[in-house]
Amino acid sequence: MRLMDLCRPLISEEKADELRFKIAGPESEEETKREYRMNGFSDKSNRFQTITAEQNFKRFATPENMLKWKQEYFDEWTGSEYHFSKENIYSVNLIELAGLNYGIYSKENTQKLYDKLSDYKNCAAVDQYWHIAYEIVSSLSKRLFEDGEYDMLECFFRLAVDMLDNAPDCWDKEYFGSHTLDDIERYRGLIEEKLNG
Repeated sequence: MRLMDLCRPLISEEKADELRFKIAGPESEEETKREYRMNGFSDKSNRFQTITAEQNFKRFATPENMLKWKQEYFDEWTGSEYHFSKENIYSVNLIELAGLNYGIYSKENTQKLYDKLSDYKNCAAVDQYWHIAYEIVSSLSKRLFEDGEYDMLECFFRLAVDMLDNAPDCWDKEYFGSHTLDDIERYRGLIEEKLNG
């Protein structure tokens, strides 16, 4: 701990906390929640440098708390005040949080995400439209398809195409947009097979 105190004047408060969390671990439920968010909702033990740090994390990071913290984060990001920009869109992928293996997938959360992203002209930077469209298709399609949520999947597909249409031309839009449109057509074909098969 003395070493961390000596480092404090040389690094940012966030970096100092990161170092402390890795070595000593969080000291409260609030700090554990913060550490969990900082690490992209990962509870893997390989990010800790000591057994003490891991034990202190596990003391507060119960399965119930971790699920609650992910839902709080999702609710915060889908709130009306949140704006997606280049600076914050990569910190934790909101779309993946709702769609894949984070434990908060539900029809309600999927609808909430759709409602938020449908207002993309007011809640996202124009240079991120291509990125959001790509993430919609790559992160949500598999789960919605497997659950037979074809109508919702089609709503997301139309939204992704609309976002690509409104995105400014750039290499990323061309490259990722092409993959996005190919994936949409592939899933539409699979849906057609399921419905007629």
